[in-house]
Amino acid sequence: MEKKQMKRNVALFLILIALFSALGLSMGCRDDVFVEWPEQVLGRYTGIYSYTEIDGYDTIVDTFQYVSFLFTASTYNMKRDDKLQPEETKYFCDCMGTYFLEDGITFVEDDGNTGRDVCTEDDNPRGPFGLDRASDPDTIFIKQVTEEGVT
Repeated sequence: MEKKQMKRNVALFLILIALFSALGLSMGCRDDVFVEWPEQVLGRYTGIYSYTEIDGYDTIVDTFQYVSFLFTASTYNMKRDDKLQPEETKYFCDCMGTYFLEDGITFVEDDGNTGRDVCTEDDNPRGPFGLDRASDPDTIFIKQVTEEGVT
């Protein structure tokens, strides 16, 4: 009789350990955050647009510019941030175009030099970029990696 009771106690103990282990694992998963893909990026953002072109191991171009982006429902406008960037250090053109969200953000440039300034239109944002808004709803990180360079 005592052996039967002991077996029941051991079985109950093992069941309790399994339950607590499962509960502990499920509680641990609560820290994991699934970030929904943003439905929109509407608004004005200020930050840095940088362009680095690498040929093999050598860096050919490595430059940046303070910019502000304005996103409407389907268009974007990138301008040099006059508060942070003096005119003589302008590298990228003020540009505008359309964009769409699909596995990132894709820029389709309509006007590569809205200010008609001396600048390098070829390095303006075009094509697909990765998009991350996980850290802060008012902050976006847009990054493109290509065979020709990293933007």
